[in-house]
Amino acid sequence: MVTDATTLNYNSAAYHEAGHLTAAVVLAMPLQQRGLYIDMEGNGISYYWMRDPGDMANNSPKDQRERQLSLVTLYAGGIAQRAFFPDCPNTGWKRDEEKIEQLLREIHPASEVDRSVASADLRTRAETLVSKYYPFISGLAEELLSRACKVLPPSETNSMPPWTTGTLGRSMTGDEVIEFFKKSIPEASARVFVWAGKNYDPSADKPLYDCIALNT
Repeated sequence: MVTDATTLNYNSAAYHEAGHLTAAVVLAMPLQQRGLYIDMEGNGISYYWMRDPGDMANNSPKDQRERQLSLVTLYAGGIAQRAFFPDCPNTGWKRDEEKIEQLLREIHPASEVDRSVASADLRTRAETLVSKYYPFISGLAEELLSRACKVLPPSETNSMPPWTTGTLGRSMTGDEVIEFFKKSIPEASARVFVWAGKNYDPSADKPLYDCIALNT
């Protein structure tokens, strides 16, 4: 079967978001209830608890590890997308790339060389993770693509910063994504964390695949 580039690019967005969430699950980073979405234009978004840039003053080993884990999940999206469709454009990666640059600056604020070395190292770790768990990334992506196309809710079409200019898309809730992982990778202990006025503390969670602790 021959599939045109436009369809491949659209489908690849599902692999991108599935790459983010699969990496998050095996790294013991909980998901958010909003789950994941793709629109009909090759854009998407996934919701999980990661280290957002903006608190450079906190630089304990725990803080730095959180940044490293988050960077691996960010890299995993594009790597998974290109594994599915090597010729896909990276036009939808701007949000990821901005977060990557900001997190790298928080890890190594004074040295561009150190940032470059850290980027290459963490990208390699993400590539290994994606290769190891690609069947599950593919499974989640295809499950998302099998969902009916529906009108996107206002929470997505009006999100800030915006991730889509479309009105139609496919989605899975956080609970639906968790159900997928409970069946496919039960040992990962995937879960949704609901914010209730207290920030998520990842220190008690043990990753199924701790790519930061591994020597490469």
